[in-house]
Amino acid sequence: LSPEQAKELFADYRRMERFMTELCRHTSEQEPGLYRCDGVVPRWLKIETIPRDRSVFGILIDKTEDTLQKQRLQQELLEDDLTKLRSRRGFQMQVQKQFENPETLREAALLMLDADDLNGSTIHTDMRRETAICRQLRRFCEASAETAGFSAI
Repeated sequence: LSPEQAKELFADYRRMERFMTELCRHTSEQEPGLYRCDGVVPRWLKIETIPRDRSVFGILIDKTEDTLQKQRLQQELLEDDLTKLRSRRGFQMQVQKQFENPETLREAALLMLDADDLNGSTIHTDMRRETAICRQLRRFCEASAETAGFSAI
C-alpha cells in the first residue's frame, strides 16, 4: 500500500473492513496468518492482532521479502537452478502427485538416471561441461517421453 492508500484506509472504518475481508480471502498455505495482497506488485502481509478492552489493535507486517526468499529456497531445494533437473526430493514429490489419482495415471513408464557421479566430479572437471551434460540428459528424457506419449516430470 502507498502511504496515501494507507491513510485512506485508516480514515474510513468501512473501507478498512472491506480491505481486511478481501485480504483474508487470500490465505497462504505455507504460514498461518500470512495473506497475499494483490496489486500492481503483489505483497505478502502478516496480520497480528492484540485484543484490548472492547476493541482490537491490528498490525500489518510486510513479509513479502521473507516470503519470496522462502519460495526461492524451496524451488532450489526441488530443482537445480543451472540444469533445471529435479532433485530427489522434487522428483519424489512429482511422482507422489502423479499417484494421488491413479485413475488419471493410466499407463506409465519410469526412466530414472542417477547423475550423482557428475555432481561429485565437478571439483575435478569443467563445471560448464557437467552442466551441459545434465541439460542434454534432461532434453533427451523430455524428448523420449514426448515421443512415447508420456509427460516428463
